[in-house]
Amino acid sequence: MKLMFTSDVHYPQYWQRLSLKLEKERPDLLVIAGDLTASGNMREFDKLFKLVKRHTNLWYVLGNHDLWLSKRMLRKGLNSLDKMESVRRMASNYGFLDLHLEGPQKLGSLSLVGVMGWYDYSYAQGKLEQFLRGSPYECDPLSKYNPCSEWWNDKVWVRLPFSDPEFARINADLLRERLYKVDRAVVVMHHVPKEELLVKDRGSFYSAYHGSPLLGKALEDFREKLVFVGYGHDHEGRKAEINGVKYEPLAIPSRDPLVLELP
Repeated sequence: MKLMFTSDVHYPQYWQRLSLKLEKERPDLLVIAGDLTASGNMREFDKLFKLVKRHTNLWYVLGNHDLWLSKRMLRKGLNSLDKMESVRRMASNYGFLDLHLEGPQKLGSLSLVGVMGWYDYSYAQGKLEQFLRGSPYECDPLSKYNPCSEWWNDKVWVRLPFSDPEFARINADLLRERLYKVDRAVVVMHHVPKEELLVKDRGSFYSAYHGSPLLGKALEDFREKLVFVGYGHDHEGRKAEINGVKYEPLAIPSRDPLVLELP
């Protein structure tokens, strides 16, 4: 069985590159570690799913772009967990599977474990109010009178029923719970589980939104079970082995998909 791993497709931006790799490799299963879409628009998901279905099956976890809500969704009072479920239902109609919502999947002697991840501001230094605002400047991203020159879109378009640090902890606890129940595993997540893996934004204001060390700690506690951990979000990322865990960056903007052959 041939598996292909990638992330940060940001449909439609990197679809052509991915489709060429799918045609060449013809995998039995494609695994996307988040940011399937560029804007989180439900039409983008539907178009991507239709195109992937022509090539192979799909398992995925969502990324932060995928959780962005439309103005209509915001007016209806929906949150990003509702959005996750809507995408899951759409994916299910294509026979696809959300690893975060549906749990580990067995492939022979290997389990594929997926969680989205999230961030808790641990990877950057600064005042909490900056990170909550989503910009290092005193501004409003949507204001006509005091607009931001830079901002983090999640703070505008993502709505969660808990804080970012709480969501990161929930994800880390979920990862730990799932790894406890499996034997040999490949883990995929969108956010970056170790600060040392960051390349593009390491040390910047925006590194605060890249991940959480809680994810890395959960992985290290089960290092003996792990084949490797695939992650996205940082479009450059680093391949490394840290504290006995092998990490593979998967973002397609800077690297080809990773192919794994199972016996």
